Amino acid sequence: MSAADWVALAVSVVVLGYLFTVLLRAGRGR
Repeated sequence: MSAADWVALAVSVVVLGYLFTVLLRAGRGR
């Protein structure tokens, strides 16, 4: 894998984790 592939993978993981946390907070906030 090239450096660009690792960067894209890291960004996607961070974004998915952020969205997952937001969904959890929204679900528990109601």
